Parts: sequence; structure tokens; C-alpha cells
Amino acid sequence: FDAASFEELAAPMARCIAADANGRPILLMGPCGGGKLGLEVATHLRAAGAAVSGVVVVEAPGHARATSWTTQRIRDMAAWCGQAV
Repeated sequence: FDAASFEELAAPMARCIAADANGRPILLMGPCGGGKLGLEVATHLRAAGAAVSGVVVVEAPGHARATSWTTQRIRDMAAWCGQAV
């Protein structure tokens, strides 16, 4: 997809994922750099009525950014889960 931001990229990705899921629950998983994108896609999917069972963000252990990125991803996930419930 050609997009300038995660928000622009999330909508077409969500449509493709929803079409492929065909009503089945969706579990999104990606690397730490994709955490924001994963949350955006999950938000679009939920807004469209898809069953998103979770978003898993995998951090690279021992990576110099892991500590600060992990803390922010936990905050992002907690905020998203609070909105989704």
C-alpha cells in the first residue's frame, strides 16, 4: 500500500485482513516497530465490527530500544484495551 502514515496504511490493511478472516476472530502479531500499526489496524477492524481477539507486539530482547519501546507499547496496549472493552 502507498501511504504516508500508519493511519492511512491501517484502513486498507484492515479491509484485506477482515476479508481474509471471513468472520473468524483475528489475532494480530508483529515486531516492536509495528506496534503502532497493529493498534491502528485493530482499531479499524473493531470499528468495522470484526472480532479482534488481541494484538501481540514482539520486542527484541537485549535491543537498546527495547526498554523505552516496551514501556510505551504497554501503555498503548492498555489504552487500546480500555477503549475496546
